[in-house]
Amino acid sequence: MQKKSMMRARISSWSALATLLALACGSPGAAPPAETPPESGEGKKAEPRDFESMSKREAEGLKPHAVAAKGGEWKGQVPATKAPTIQGIEQGTIMEIEIGSEAPIICTVFHTEIVAGAALNSQVQNAAKSVKVEAAALQDVAMLAGSPAALGAIIYTHEGARGTVKTFVQTSLDRPVVCVHDEVGYGQTFKRVARALVESLEYTPILGKPESMSSYRIRMGEQWVGFGQDWIHRRKKGGYVEIEKSVMFLPLEGGGVKSTDSATVQEVDAHGRVLKSSETKLEDGQLSMEIKLEKTKGWSYRYEGRLQGKKVSGTFKTKQGLAGVVSKRKTLQQLLKQPKPATFKLEQYMPSHDPTKATDMAYTLDPAASQLESQLGKLSLTERLDSKGQTLSGEMRIGPLNFQMEALATEGEI
Repeated sequence: MQKKSMMRARISSWSALATLLALACGSPGAAPPAETPPESGEGKKAEPRDFESMSKREAEGLKPHAVAAKGGEWKGQVPATKAPTIQGIEQGTIMEIEIGSEAPIICTVFHTEIVAGAALNSQVQNAAKSVKVEAAALQDVAMLAGSPAALGAIIYTHEGARGTVKTFVQTSLDRPVVCVHDEVGYGQTFKRVARALVESLEYTPILGKPESMSSYRIRMGEQWVGFGQDWIHRRKKGGYVEIEKSVMFLPLEGGGVKSTDSATVQEVDAHGRVLKSSETKLEDGQLSMEIKLEKTKGWSYRYEGRLQGKKVSGTFKTKQGLAGVVSKRKTLQQLLKQPKPATFKLEQYMPSHDPTKATDMAYTLDPAASQLESQLGKLSLTERLDSKGQTLSGEMRIGPLNFQMEALATEGEI
């Protein structure tokens, strides 16, 4: 009975995390309990040496089982010991996938966007109220079924026993997936189950195929700390819609984390000049910026929103309109064909830097090296480009911090 109650508490907690990912803020509920590993015996503490051997455990004999949303919005399959238990929730479909371990793998397929960094940050903070979190970090970031996917882990101790929560997030705009498993070991099994689910999903895309897409991952030294993706879609009435999303998840000393989730959606004309824009940012799960901008007469703009808890609003003028991603990409495509280095400026909107006016961004391009340099305050960026003006790799420096960026995939052309 004790183990059964523990199991229910764990599932309830991670179901709440899945819901939290859709809501992008708030508390996910109870932190996952530090459960005594099954080999150690009920009510007994695990010996320290057990953790290493238990970490190597993997499931065997799993067979594919069909899964589907109750309403038929999607279908797929997962390897498991038996047919998964499926339940519909407001934000999607949640599944308990048995693999032969005491705890099942919990996966949720969402039908709404998720904000991964903020939710995982909240879960780490909540776990720290009940257990001692030793470390929380991303372990790998890769491209999976057209979107970045991140594997992570929370390592904790409780009453002398060590525990590991494995996490998986795939950030598709159409059907994002989150999986968690609160048990030591089964690392490769967890990865195989999550990958199988994502790669098998069949559904009708909401936005359709973009004109252009690029995704990337970020590391600091040997540690993966973030990822992002951008899409460019054609508008039916002309011009484009630009979507940019990024997640930063920085491990801190003592088991803490710092997360930043950013999202930008812009409507631009055929030349890439901004007509409308909406930008949001969450820092450690708290909304720090939400600003909307719209073109008015000529190339003037009106903005309104909140920045660091304060209301901001006003108007400003530009010379030729704010440059979006399309405008920058088209400029680079032309200059990359030239033999000599070039310096150019673009009027861009960067509300985190200054929401009250356009920022004149200066760029230096070396076509021979396909290298682009830019700087804004303490931030400096070096990018290596392909012939379409998309970033293949780069280095971002913010004061003493140094981040390396590398492309996961680039598709299409503007």
